[in-house]
Amino acid sequence: LPLAERIRPTIPENTNTIVSNISERNDEIENLVSTGGFTEIFIPALQSKELALALNQRIDTLPIRTRSDVRIAIRSLVRAAWLLDWYGDLGNRQQVSGAYDVFARAAHTIVDAYQER
Repeated sequence: LPLAERIRPTIPENTNTIVSNISERNDEIENLVSTGGFTEIFIPALQSKELALALNQRIDTLPIRTRSDVRIAIRSLVRAAWLLDWYGDLGNRQQVSGAYDVFARAAHTIVDAYQER
């Protein structure tokens, strides 16, 4: 199987499970950033991107006032996931940390929006 197929996550049926999978991968990335495992970041980062895009398809279940915040967070998470993949390959701690800050804020916004329900 090509790498893209091997790392593609299974998208859970349950929306809250998608959210918890994003949260788990955020924790994994945080650990990799703190231990310098930059070359391993791409897998949880790109899996999170896929999960966030799947979540975006279900955003209508959220209250209207929350949807906009979550849409913005999903866009930020997707962009940051690409940057984490890129910067992780380059091995630059400062760039990785900066991209992770954006990623983590987005992940927390998503998780918080679904926990408030």
